[in-house]
Amino acid sequence: QYWGAADPRSDIYALGATMHFLLTGKDPLALQVSSPKLVNPEVTSHVDSIVGRATQQDQWLRFQSAREMKEELLYRPVAEKPKPQRKLYVVAASVACVVLFTGGLYILGRLAEERSNEAQQVNTLSAKQKDLMQHEQELKKKEHDLNEKVIKTFQEDLSGVDEPNAKTEADASSLLSSRKPLEEVDERSLTDPEGL
Repeated sequence: QYWGAADPRSDIYALGATMHFLLTGKDPLALQVSSPKLVNPEVTSHVDSIVGRATQQDQWLRFQSAREMKEELLYRPVAEKPKPQRKLYVVAASVACVVLFTGGLYILGRLAEERSNEAQQVNTLSAKQKDLMQHEQELKKKEHDLNEKVIKTFQEDLSGVDEPNAKTEADASSLLSSRKPLEEVDERSLTDPEGL
């Protein structure tokens, strides 16, 4: 119509421009292919492609009849599955890696701390065991010294008894001289001491 060659496809263009206004609330740019989805993200890709095809500058690229455009409008495409957002997966994977890494570091730190505590307990027990062994050795030494002292004291006591002094020697020699020799002992006195 602008170029002076209006035909039914000019009405298709006008319908596409009207649809753009109804979907966005804004006039489409003149002599350009309209895309209402750029202005209103809630417009489906199917409707956006219909408006885009209806507003093509080349009339041979538009719908060739109102019936063709109607069939395209009534067509129900299979519901589009939203494309998985890779950014979300990347963020989720990154968070999972950070959590696993941090958790691993925490667990390794706890294990190292437990091993350190165990080593410290072993060292403490070893030191206590060493102290006990030294104490036991000291007690054994004291016991040995005490036994030595008792033995020495006992020997001194015994040696005091066994050592002959002048009085003991005189008593012993008088005792020996007063005894009769064995040959002189009367046999009867040994067998019948009361004289029966």
